[in-house]
Amino acid sequence: MATLSDTGGARPRTKTAAARPRRTQAERRAESERRMLSAAADLIAQQGFGATTLEQIGTRAGYSRGLVNQRYGSKENMVKALVGQMHANFYRQAFPDSLSAPKGLPAICEVVDIYMQTFYRAGSAMRAYYVLMAESLGVIQEIRDTFVAATGSFRTRFEEQLRHAKRAGEVSRDLHVPSAATLILSLLTGVCFLWMISPESMDLRTLRRTAIKAVEHALKPPS
Repeated sequence: MATLSDTGGARPRTKTAAARPRRTQAERRAESERRMLSAAADLIAQQGFGATTLEQIGTRAGYSRGLVNQRYGSKENMVKALVGQMHANFYRQAFPDSLSAPKGLPAICEVVDIYMQTFYRAGSAMRAYYVLMAESLGVIQEIRDTFVAATGSFRTRFEEQLRHAKRAGEVSRDLHVPSAATLILSLLTGVCFLWMISPESMDLRTLRRTAIKAVEHALKPPS
C-alpha cells in the first residue's frame, strides 16, 4: 500500500473532489459581480464615493481593476448596479406579490418595520446606500437620477397601500395620499440618516416600534 513518501507527499484525489462539477460561466460571472458589488459597498461605506477607486474595488474583491472596468465601464455604472441590487433585495422583502401579503395600513406598518430592520442589520450595504444618496446631491450628480427613480418607486408603493387603506376605511377619508406617502418615506430616510451620524444617541430597535405607532396614529381616522 502506498504511503505519503511513496507518492512524493501527494494526496490521492477523493471521489468528492473528482466529482465536483465545474461552475458555469454564468455562475462565475454572478459570483464575481457579487464580490465586486460587496467590495464597493464596503469601501463606499468607509470612505465615500469620491475616495473609492475601481482599483481598490478590484483588490478588495480579489480581481483586477481591468476586470471591474470591463464589467461596469465606470464607477458611476457600478454604483447604479449596486443601488439597483439593494432595491431589488428590499422590494422582495417589503412588497411581496403573495395574495396573503397584508394590504393597506397593516402593509404600511410592516414596510416601516422591515425598512428599519433592514437598515439595522444590513451593515455596510445600507450605510453605503445613504452615503451615496447624500453625495448624489453634489459630488456625484451623475447618479442623482438613480435615487430620484428609487425614491419615486418607494413613494408609489406607499401611495398604492394608502389608497387601499382609504377604500377599507383604515385611514381618514380626506387624507392627501401623495403627501402622506412622502412623509412616511421622509420619516424613514431621516431616522436612518440621524442614526448614521450618531448611532450611540439612539436605540434603533425601540425607535422602530415608536415609528410604527406614530404612523398608525397619524393615519387612522379620528374616533
